[in-house]
Amino acid sequence: MLAVLLWAALSARAEIVDRVVAVVEDQPILQSEVRLEAALARVPSPVPGFRALHRDPLQLAIDQAVIRLTAAEISLYQPTREQVADGVSAIRASFADDEAYATFLGDHGLDEERLATVVRRRMIVERFLLRNLLAPPSDTQAWSAECQALLDTLRPRTRIRTVTERGIAP
Repeated sequence: MLAVLLWAALSARAEIVDRVVAVVEDQPILQSEVRLEAALARVPSPVPGFRALHRDPLQLAIDQAVIRLTAAEISLYQPTREQVADGVSAIRASFADDEAYATFLGDHGLDEERLATVVRRRMIVERFLLRNLLAPPSDTQAWSAECQALLDTLRPRTRIRTVTERGIAP
């Protein structure tokens, strides 16, 4: 019996699966989501200025959560399955081949169903911004200024906490 316990103790290993890096209201933001957002920067967006405002992928993930919460309050937009499938196809097309796409999914712990959830969430943010900002996304400077002003009004209405090595920071 002692040999079995010793073997189990020696062969056991701890794995960090994921880590909460922020909480927006009651929605946790995981480190894997932040890494995924950085990786998805390669995919074209109808609101490219939004990503340009965010040099920090964590702040991008936080602001996306703030916008999704606001959009949910007004039941703004839910993309259709076809629209989400088109978004997933666009991501797949951004890779050189199926092997590179499969590697991307594996690296981020995704399958196509989970990727579709990510795409749906991004589409809600994009639609919200397109409906609420007057400047056309092609006018990057004006659009970015409007987007920043909108975020400056939304953030204070939302409880945002970041998680550091030392604990939670308001």
